[in-house]
Amino acid sequence: MMPYLIIQRQEPQTIEIFQENFEFILSFTAFNIPVNLLYCDAGVLHLAKSQDKLAATLQSLPLYDIPPPYVHATSLGHYDLQADDLSIDVELVDDATMIQLMSQFSRIIEL
Repeated sequence: MMPYLIIQRQEPQTIEIFQENFEFILSFTAFNIPVNLLYCDAGVLHLAKSQDKLAATLQSLPLYDIPPPYVHATSLGHYDLQADDLSIDVELVDDATMIQLMSQFSRIIEL
């Protein structure tokens, strides 16, 4: 099956919206559909250690065979964040790599 790339661009608004988005992502894994995640723009704020209510949920991604998410390094810098400020391990990507990454997926969903 073709993997999906799910892009999170929106800042965290409520725990309920985050949980709904997470359940949406997990619905793919229930049908053995590979999923990759990309956090960019304000979406990187979901991963910040300051979002402690989200951390436990994010740390469960490997249990569902979801690889470490891609994170747009420029977006992190915009919010004065570094990889060490995030609650989970991620793969940082620059602008060119992000564009190349997006071209590898025929199915992209933005949340």
